[in-house]
Amino acid sequence: MLNFVDRLADHAAVSISNAQLYEQVKRANQAKSEFVSIVAHELKLPMTSIKGYSDLLAMGAVGQVTEGQLSFLNTIRSNVERMNTLVSDLLDISRIETGRLKLDIKRVALSASSKRRSARYASTSRTSNRRCGWTCLRVCPRSKVTSRV
Repeated sequence: MLNFVDRLADHAAVSISNAQLYEQVKRANQAKSEFVSIVAHELKLPMTSIKGYSDLLAMGAVGQVTEGQLSFLNTIRSNVERMNTLVSDLLDISRIETGRLKLDIKRVALSASSKRRSARYASTSRTSNRRCGWTCLRVCPRSKVTSRV
């Protein structure tokens, strides 16, 4: 009987320890999500400023812009847009983890979606001397995808 009580006490101690560890993991995960959210928001402000000033420069607000300067400004704007997408993705992940982002799952034609995505990256590839193309070898079926609500 004493052996049974010892084993029961050992199992209870392990269960209590596991429950405490689980709570610590939950708190750490929440802290990580809050940190990611804060960092993402803090990154958005300077990126908005960089984009705004590069747009003003490109429009000639402070003087005429040469072709070389315009090329550099387009590279800046393209990279800011790419960074903005990454930060938005980080925010989405944080919102999904905390349950603050609802997803709308619906069927879409992959070929149309792929063409739009390819067109978006084509402008970036032109400024960096890369080639970007898209080909659908067969009819793409409609598939389920998610989008933000």
